[in-house]
Amino acid sequence: MLTQKDLSQIKKIFQPINDKLIEHDKKFGEIDKEFKSVNKQLKKIQKDLTVTIKYFDNNSINHEKRITKIEKHLGFSQFSQ
Repeated sequence: MLTQKDLSQIKKIFQPINDKLIEHDKKFGEIDKEFKSVNKQLKKIQKDLTVTIKYFDNNSINHEKRITKIEKHLGFSQFSQ
């Protein structure tokens, strides 16, 4: 059975390792915060990109309709496919 002295010596051996683990845990906590920030920014960029794509898709469809009407009016409808 281990004595109090044995436990104290074991604790002294593992204390530097424990300190390093605590230090690394703090670093990982900081990195986790940074990743959350980057993830938030990526989600905003994705949302902005989706809105932009929808805008240009709708704009393109509207122009396509207008061009088709102009072609028909001018008699160029046989050239469009």
